[in-house]
Amino acid sequence: MSAYALGFAAVIRYVLPFLSVLLLCACFVPLLKKQTRSRAFLLLEDATQQPVCRVDNVLGSAKDCDVRLPNLAEHHAVLTVNDRSVLIKPLKGHRVYVNKQPVSGESKVSPYDVISVGGHEFTVRRRQSKNALKAKKPLAQPYAVLLLFEFFLWLSFVFTYIDTPLVPALYGAFVAAQCVFFAVSHFAGGHFSFIICYLISLGFTVTAPLGTKAVVKQWICLAIGLLVSAMISFVMKSEDRVVKFKIPAAVSAVALFAFNILYGSIYNGSQNWLSIRSISFQPSELIKVLFIFLSAAGSQLMLKQKNLLGFSLFTLFCIGVLAYLRDFGTALVYFLTYLTVLILRQCPWKIILSVLAGAAVCGGGIVMMFPYVSKRLFSFGQAWSHAYDTGYQQTRTMVAAASGGLFGVGGGKGCLRGITASDTDIVFGLLAEEYGMIMALCAVLCFALLLFYAVHRFSFVSLYHAIPGCAAAVLLLSQAALNVFGSVDMLPFTGVTLPFISNGGSSLLACMALTAFFTGGEQRE
Repeated sequence: MSAYALGFAAVIRYVLPFLSVLLLCACFVPLLKKQTRSRAFLLLEDATQQPVCRVDNVLGSAKDCDVRLPNLAEHHAVLTVNDRSVLIKPLKGHRVYVNKQPVSGESKVSPYDVISVGGHEFTVRRRQSKNALKAKKPLAQPYAVLLLFEFFLWLSFVFTYIDTPLVPALYGAFVAAQCVFFAVSHFAGGHFSFIICYLISLGFTVTAPLGTKAVVKQWICLAIGLLVSAMISFVMKSEDRVVKFKIPAAVSAVALFAFNILYGSIYNGSQNWLSIRSISFQPSELIKVLFIFLSAAGSQLMLKQKNLLGFSLFTLFCIGVLAYLRDFGTALVYFLTYLTVLILRQCPWKIILSVLAGAAVCGGGIVMMFPYVSKRLFSFGQAWSHAYDTGYQQTRTMVAAASGGLFGVGGGKGCLRGITASDTDIVFGLLAEEYGMIMALCAVLCFALLLFYAVHRFSFVSLYHAIPGCAAAVLLLSQAALNVFGSVDMLPFTGVTLPFISNGGSSLLACMALTAFFTGGEQRE
């Protein structure tokens, strides 16, 4: 059995990287195909057709409207077209009629109802949908590759962790639960879900050598995170519910920060941990979910500057508290996410440049006020000159990544595991050493692919869905970039975790909750 296990390990170290590359290609190539998906069209009174491509479509005369009609107000009404119904809602008190009856709120429209908007009359006609089976065919190939990857990874766990059979059993339970989810939801999320499952599998490779307790914790956080994700998706299906929960979400974030300030524990120079009996977590990780949720305002709220001002003040509060707690890496992630929201909301460039200038001044002040920050910043790129002090972790990470080669030394066999934070802040080096540079780079490319996926969907959904989806993707990508490039001395070392992969319950729970913003809410109520 021992010889067989060694032979299997020798083969599997080549199979897993090959399947990783194949999975990324299978998920990426379909997104390159040009798509001109149109959900429906407006049949105007002169028999001309106006295509409707998004879920929520703003009708008006402004340049940023989804459907532009002359002689209308800049933002006149919102037309929602989903798989269940067609809804019309006036904006800013403008008049909208359905069958010559005025409507004040969101009103359901039947297929042959005549809608009157600013002198224009039209009906909404749906495009004939293609065969559902054909729509699922592009998902079959990446799903098969994902299952093959997970099967071989599970076998490697079986042979590697013979003394702790609960480790492969828990990973097998995750794969089984994933299969049930895809079967019940009919591949909800599509290619995006396959990428997330791949990243979670890599997370199991990091925690498996730590023992049964670490894997059980990861399983529990996955389950809780999936439950929170389902709850967020349910809330986002109704615009009224999103508005209703805005204040409770903001209050919850403030309360978490308040508890962190009063009772937080200092770890590695940052007061970013909160302990309740035997459970410790990072409030800033959970607040990320609330932060993205508060960026998801309804269509009519996005047209109001005061709503953007409120979100800006909340962002300033979050970054200020994080700076007080000396968690500057997370503060930078929040700022980049906020910047993304400003751009997607088509905020004037003068305001964006002013925000960047203010951030630069604040950043300079932080460098001057905190000597250890300036020391870390100015030692960036000189890790080998400080191999036994400020550059200790980075130099060991680079050595480990190089020693792993393209295919790695095997799961649980990395020398980097003896270095502090090898499974969190410098986990990229651990992954590269044990499973090879190919799989480590595939993990990094997954985050870029998530952003590409979110931007790709931007053309087909409303700002209501696109803003939180793109913001969540930028948050994950920026955090991954800070972790990876910081650990190999290509950026200043910030100590943030690698999403889905680093060992940490609160981080994994928050990442799972963030997945709701990529796919949640498309089926509007």
